Amino acid sequence: MPKVFQFSLQKVLNLREMVENTRAQKLKKSQAVLKNEQTRLNDIKNKKADFFEGSQTQGSEEQISITDLQISQGYLDHLNKKIEDQTSIVSESLEKVAADRQEVLAAAKEKMILDKLKERQQSQHQKTLRKKEIQNGSELALQRHKTNQDS
Repeated sequence: MPKVFQFSLQKVLNLREMVENTRAQKLKKSQAVLKNEQTRLNDIKNKKADFFEGSQTQGSEEQISITDLQISQGYLDHLNKKIEDQTSIVSESLEKVAADRQEVLAAAKEKMILDKLKERQQSQHQKTLRKKEIQNGSELALQRHKTNQDS
């Protein structure tokens, strides 16, 4: 009966597959965080745009007091600072996503190397089995031939 193929590094291959899946999940989380941070940045920019739209329509109708102008300037400075901080957070998130993507690619490459090795060994195993089957078939034919000649 033919011997079933056993890949000697199957446990290592399973581990590499698990590492690849873990890193892929980490990448998805990083991408979700990036998307949330980008949404926050866009929200802050929209608040700033809304502030300018509101101040333009309000400014054309009446005079603005110095106190209102100072409050508006303070709010505008606050929004600009938040935009600057959020832009920095988005940049960090982008870098994290890029690093996580590289980790996933590296893990996939390591797994692929073992997959190819397994395929080669399995192919070699199949060739060896075919050779043995042919050899056994030849031996059987030779024995039958001898038996037919003896009788």
